[in-house]
Amino acid sequence: MDKKDHCILWGILSGVGIAVAGTALVVASGGTALLVAGVGLGASISGEVNVVQQACNDKKEFDGTGFITNVGIGAATGIISAGAGGAASSLTSKFALEGGKKIATTVACQSVGGVVSSTGGTITQKYVNKEDLKMSDIGTSILTGALSGGVGSAIGGASS
Repeated sequence: MDKKDHCILWGILSGVGIAVAGTALVVASGGTALLVAGVGLGASISGEVNVVQQACNDKKEFDGTGFITNVGIGAATGIISAGAGGAASSLTSKFALEGGKKIATTVACQSVGGVVSSTGGTITQKYVNKEDLKMSDIGTSILTGALSGGVGSAIGGASS
């Protein structure tokens, strides 16, 4: 198998993983199922991103180790994100929050989860690839994590 074949194969499998894990995430009511779906979704998305990056680079060979590393990092960040979603759900249920308070609590939990997930992923990625970690990397991770977690949950909360 050459690099192109590897990219196509793993791209398709990662895409299927995204669809399956995403569906499971929607269906999961919480607990272990939610965490497993989060792991699957994070791993699949990271795998897909890695395949696209490899398809665009100039290297002749497919980097299987890099692919597996990215999938592992994605799995770890996926469980963090799913955990934040579970925490938000538990808090809003426990305190019987409704309306704006429920949305605000969910947005706050998901924003924190997004920051932890994004920043943790960036730090791990830089370490694994033996790249220098800059404060701008951390700042970007914090901002994108907070925005993606918060905006995504606000949209979900507004539509439910």
